[in-house]
Amino acid sequence: MNHFSRKTGEPVLASATLRGTQPGRRAPLSAARPYARFPMAPLQPMKGLVSLIEVETAQPVLALTFDDGPDPERTPRVLDMLAEAGARATFFVIGQKVLRHADLARRIVAEGHEIGNHSFSHPYLVTQGDDAVLREVDLAQRAVFDVVGHQPVIFRAPHGRFTPHQKAMLHANRALPTIGWNVDPKDWRYPGETLIAERMIAGAAPGAILLAHDVNDQMLGALPETLAGILAQGLEFRTISALLGWPRWQDRQPLSLPEPALAASA
Repeated sequence: MNHFSRKTGEPVLASATLRGTQPGRRAPLSAARPYARFPMAPLQPMKGLVSLIEVETAQPVLALTFDDGPDPERTPRVLDMLAEAGARATFFVIGQKVLRHADLARRIVAEGHEIGNHSFSHPYLVTQGDDAVLREVDLAQRAVFDVVGHQPVIFRAPHGRFTPHQKAMLHANRALPTIGWNVDPKDWRYPGETLIAERMIAGAAPGAILLAHDVNDQMLGALPETLAGILAQGLEFRTISALLGWPRWQDRQPLSLPEPALAASA
């Protein structure tokens, strides 16, 4: 995954600057692309934010993020644990799974969490052209909007693999910043619940963005200890939008979407 150290020069919070950002360069689409009519005019607080791996802030806040759901067996257990801890998280969801598990997506939103775009079918986007990238993003936007009535305002590439050009192109054409992370417990390698929790707690700090997967049994086993250990440090879990001081992600105005909408069986 590519990380950037340049800053936008436009702090989102009075006490915060962004780490891992890169000023966007407009990468215009070629003519006659079917999703070019999906205007994503950025909100003011998003101006200049192309990519992000953490936020530098004096406030005792951080973001816990979950990828690859929603999962009908594991995501409900994650939500139960977050509710018990009073924690808010961001779920980077796969569009196909949102259509299949619509009730779970609606529960995520109803319980105060944020939904981010994690593509429609979870391909390796780094190997694909701009058209294919935009199609995956747009179809996921459509799926989330059709199910919960709101569009994600942030994106995370499958496997975290996204080139600098792709990040700039996505921001220029859809105004979606690409969100990475700076704490990876590597739960996808199944190193054991204890080690996952230790890595998450050790990496917790103001402005950190923690990576997790709500499709992983070991992550679920590590989550109670992780939440307790981080809360014991006096840190508060916030959504990505809240960490950045943005308006609630659901408050973004509805935008035109690609047609036709996908059937739930897609």
